[in-house]
Parts: sequence; structure tokens; C-alpha cells
Amino acid sequence: MYVRTHNKAKTVEWKAPSPGPLRATHEYYLRAPFQARPGLAQPPTPVPKCVTFSGSLPLLPHFHIRKLPVIVAVRRQDVMYGDGTKWLTSSVPLQMAPQSMDPGFLDSGRGTFRVNPPLDQKLKSLLADLLANKPPFDNPPYTTFVGSGARISVALVDLSTNAKLMFPHLAEFRSTVETEAASLAKIAALYAAHQLRFDLNREARQNPRSMTASRLAGLRTIFEITQVGGATPVWNFEFNSKLKEELNKLCHNCGASFVIGKLGTAYISSVLRQSGLYDCRLGGLWVGTTYAGSKEMKEECPDVAQLVAKLHHVRDPIGNFYHGATALSAAAFFTLLAQGRLVDDATCQNMRNVLVYQKNDLCESRFETGLNNAGLPVFGGNVFSKIGVLPTKVHCSRRDRAAEAGLALVNVLFTKLLSLKDFMEKSRCVTWQRY
Repeated sequence: MYVRTHNKAKTVEWKAPSPGPLRATHEYYLRAPFQARPGLAQPPTPVPKCVTFSGSLPLLPHFHIRKLPVIVAVRRQDVMYGDGTKWLTSSVPLQMAPQSMDPGFLDSGRGTFRVNPPLDQKLKSLLADLLANKPPFDNPPYTTFVGSGARISVALVDLSTNAKLMFPHLAEFRSTVETEAASLAKIAALYAAHQLRFDLNREARQNPRSMTASRLAGLRTIFEITQVGGATPVWNFEFNSKLKEELNKLCHNCGASFVIGKLGTAYISSVLRQSGLYDCRLGGLWVGTTYAGSKEMKEECPDVAQLVAKLHHVRDPIGNFYHGATALSAAAFFTLLAQGRLVDDATCQNMRNVLVYQKNDLCESRFETGLNNAGLPVFGGNVFSKIGVLPTKVHCSRRDRAAEAGLALVNVLFTKLLSLKDFMEKSRCVTWQRY
């Protein structure tokens, strides 16, 4: 295992002593032993019942470069020893399934999640102090927040070492409560657009006859399509300038609505369910309609009105929201993004670039504002975040890696409160947190 620590002089990384023999066959890879497993005399966890989905939302085949974390075992005198961690990465695209998209704390087969007990207890103690108005939460805006009858959901993921990036530590509070997510759910459209590009490129190579002239004509509205290769050229799909522009403006309602309108809610739903970001038992990330209102479409994006008219508008079956999320699903998204497991490494880097571009040039990052206000300055482009705001709710989600501070985490905070303006202006979503 590799462990990262930090002191004021320099950051040191060393290889810890072997945890002892692992009885296994030669070149055998073992999943991390600290992941939860059923023990003797433990009653089986009841499996929640799956909700049903509309027939208009079929599950489609999606593909990705599968990437799984393992502990490496090496043979020494006929005994296998742990020798660090590594990613096992597929050499070819494989069909995606929720079981292969576990960020390290989800069990899609049972609809459950795993917490790290020490971290989870610290978070719950902190929130208990907040809700009881104990110091340092005994003054505004915290007392205002609690006095308003606020409700809060939190998912916190520790990624502070290389080992924890592979095998994250989760702490949570009400993290599976489905909530109206507002603009936070736009990350689903960002992911689905990149998934579609990957799926199309794979299909063009595996089944070129499916790329008919009429189909290619429709896809050219959002893709640059060229033929590449030698004797038997294949079609290659890249985002065209229009789609790139709208993805870079995803924080604005018109940009998000264009992307959603072109992808369709059925495709987005399939991506979210097949990736495990929307679970049929726990709920999760959901986009079932566009964002732009009639006034916005009339004044800023009249082309979106035609897309909206043709779109199938559908609510999530658990929370009954058009734009929904749980704190757990948002944390899973940003953890997978940090791990390079949404489509592939290159795609994750591109999505991170989009998120950084928007906060630098288009939409303020309340996370960075909050960190700076709390005396935790942000360095360069190492914070990837998305926020959603409604008149009585605020949803914050981020992944950051502040190397100088030796800190990396995924942090999701959902609140429902009556005094949103006061809370936002004074606390900026993150200033109340201890690190």
C-alpha cells in the first residue's frame, strides 16, 4: 500500500511494510481486504425492492474501458504477499453494468452502501453539534439555518491518499434521500454526451453498416463525422463546434437544455441506470426534462423550443422529480470522475476541463468562494464542482485535490432551508466544515 502524508517542509510518500501473507495462487489479484464482506452469524441485509420504469425508458448497451482497483499479490518463497495497489484496466471497450461501476462504497446488487466507521462517526458527531447549535455552530448563519427547520443530507468521501483514491472512505448523513437537484443534475447531461460519443465510435467500428446515411445526417447536428483508417475506413465521431459551445455553457439553462434535447431523456436515463448513478432501490442522479423556461427560450435560445416540444418529459420513479439526485449519487459521480472511470481516463479529463472552464469563465464556483472564505485557498484548476439552487434549497457537490495541503475529497451537501440568502452569503456552502 502506498501512503501519502504531509508536513510543512515537504510531502513524503513511502511504501508501507507488507500486511502479511496472502494465501493465493501465482499472479492472483485480490480486492482490498477492508471492503465490507458478510461475516459469520450476521443476518443478511434485506434487499429493497426495485421500482419499475416506464416502457419508454429502455436500458441500452453502453460501453467503457473497465477499470477496477486491486491489491497486487507477489510470490515470495511459495507465499503470496500484498505488494501495493494498482488499477486493472481493460484493453478493449466492455459493456457497462452497475456492478463494474462501484466507486468503492456501493453494492448495486443489494442496493446498499458501505461507510468507513471512524470517518462516519466523526461526520455524524459534527452534524449533531450543528443541529444542536453547539460551538462553533452557536451563532448565525448556523443558528438561522437550524432554526428555520432545515434538513440536510451529506456524503463525504476521503480520497486523500493513492490507496484511498482506489478504495475510498465514505461518511454520510441521510445520503439516500432523493432531492430536487436543480442545476446540480446537469452533470448527468455532461456525462451522457461523452458516453454517446464513445458508444458511437465503438458501434461504427463493430457494426459499420448501422451507420446509414440518414442516421449520420441526424448525428451531424452535434458531431463532426469523418472517415478514418486505411483500406476499410470507419466513421469517427467528435463533438462539433455547436455541441462544444453548449457543453461549455452547461451551467446556463439554455446550454444544458440544448444538450438534453439532443441526447433525449431515454438515452440519459439509460446511461445513469447502467452506470449505477441512478439505482432502482436507492434513487440517485436523474434528468427527465430541460431547464430553460419559456422566457429564456424566447429571448436567448429559440432553437431549444423545438427540442423541448419533441422531448419525452419524465419524472424519476422514486422522488418524482424531473431533476433529481441524492447526496450519495453525486458523491459517486465525482469519485468516479476522480478515478477516471466514467467512460475512460481521457473522457474524465475532458469533463473535468469543462467543469473548470465554466467556473473560470462563466459561472462562479461557490465551493472555491467558500474554501477561500474559510482560509483554505484553492490552487489552480484542482476543484471540480457543480451547484444547484432553488428558492428553498441549495445543493453543492465537488471533488478537489489540494496537493499542497495533502487533502483530497468528494463533498456533497444538500440542504433545505427557509433562509437561503443568509446561508449562502455568509457560509457559501462549505465554510462550516472541518477538515
